[in-house]
Amino acid sequence: MAQLATFTARVSKEKTHMETLYKQCMAASSTIFHDEKNTATVEKKTEVDKAKTIQTAADAQLVTDLASLVTKNDGLVATKATEMEAPLATKTAAEAEANTALASLDTAKDAVTIDIPLAKKVQNAIVLAAENVKNGNIERRHSGLDGTKQAANATFEEEEKFLAEYCGSTKADLKKELVLVNQIFCKLGGLKVTDTAATGLEAEEKEAQAAPGAVLVCKTAEEKAAPVEAGTPPTFNWDAPCIQTEYTITIDPTMFKAAAQGATVKQTGSTGVVKGTLKTALSGSQTEVVVVTACGVVFDDAAAVTIDDSGTPVVVPQAAIHSIGDNAECVGGSGTFSVNLTTANQQIDVGTIPAGKWNVRVNLSAITDVDVQIFDTDDISKFSEGKAVVAWCFDPSKCNIGELGSKTTADSTTYKDMKVTYSGYHGTNVNHAGDEYVWIDGKSTVALSMKAFAYQTGVAKIDYTWDGKQTKQCLGT
Repeated sequence: MAQLATFTARVSKEKTHMETLYKQCMAASSTIFHDEKNTATVEKKTEVDKAKTIQTAADAQLVTDLASLVTKNDGLVATKATEMEAPLATKTAAEAEANTALASLDTAKDAVTIDIPLAKKVQNAIVLAAENVKNGNIERRHSGLDGTKQAANATFEEEEKFLAEYCGSTKADLKKELVLVNQIFCKLGGLKVTDTAATGLEAEEKEAQAAPGAVLVCKTAEEKAAPVEAGTPPTFNWDAPCIQTEYTITIDPTMFKAAAQGATVKQTGSTGVVKGTLKTALSGSQTEVVVVTACGVVFDDAAAVTIDDSGTPVVVPQAAIHSIGDNAECVGGSGTFSVNLTTANQQIDVGTIPAGKWNVRVNLSAITDVDVQIFDTDDISKFSEGKAVVAWCFDPSKCNIGELGSKTTADSTTYKDMKVTYSGYHGTNVNHAGDEYVWIDGKSTVALSMKAFAYQTGVAKIDYTWDGKQTKQCLGT
């Protein structure tokens, strides 16, 4: 029991002590709280007062700025209003003028509606009167000019006839004078002038008794024209007799050391051995061989071909031969014939130089005055015989004269990509007229008709040649 009383006393004492501590703690806490609260309240009041002061100052500044902006804006508005017064006045004036113009336009439209028909009626009347005056003047002038025209035509025809007769003989007269001069040279040189042995006065008397139009020239046996055969008139033969043949042999690549141009090429077939020669030298690997043979010799792809390579035979087996082509067009040709001109001023057809022929040479030789003429038969726009390239006539403004027709000596021109050369109508023989030529360099691009014109009667001999095609295959390049 004593222990319980002691324990209870201690508990009571501790309780009293704890309550005392609690009260002290609460009092101290309350003091601290009120002190902090008072301090915070004072600081808050200070900050609030400071903020109110700032706000008051800001509000005052805003009022001031607003008043300034309002004043400035009022000034700008007033200025703009002042500036707009003149444009507005201008606009008002323009609208008034536009209204006036529209009114005038309406008035003009009404006037046009009335005036145009009236003006057209007046115009038609004036035009009709002018046409009547014009027709009357034309009729009076025609009636006055018809007589003058008829008289002028008659005078012109007489003068034209005179000029045709006079000028038409000029060329022939000049040629005759040239022949006479050449005869004098022949006589001075001691040559025979006639077909007889007569000389001097006797020869001159025989010459004076010669038939009209005949001309005596220094003539040798070689200069006499070839006789003309009876029957169909002779002409060009562009399929002239075969002179030689070329074959292009295409083979597998084959090596050659130095097979010379002209080396022997042979082939043994069912008809025996045929031979030809190399057109161009061969060395290194080759796939093409061009062989030249005599006319009638035939190479084919049915047998091997042997080529002489500097003494060593190179055999191309039949299986290695791809093809063998006949280059007949690579070979040119030549021909000759004569034509007989039996009437002075006669024109006869000699023949046609076809398109596609290369380096044609046509030479005409006669012991009398015979001219070469060349015409483009593709161009018949003005003359039915074709456009003249080489042809002489006395009035170039009316007749068919060629670009080279008035040339007395050799000259050339380019016609449709062809170079055409003409000897000139004085010819190439100083002893007499009648030896002339026409040459075409390159490929003939159009068909050309050749004619012979006889200023004097006689026989003309035509010699002509042409080359084969000038292609790489034909040239072997």
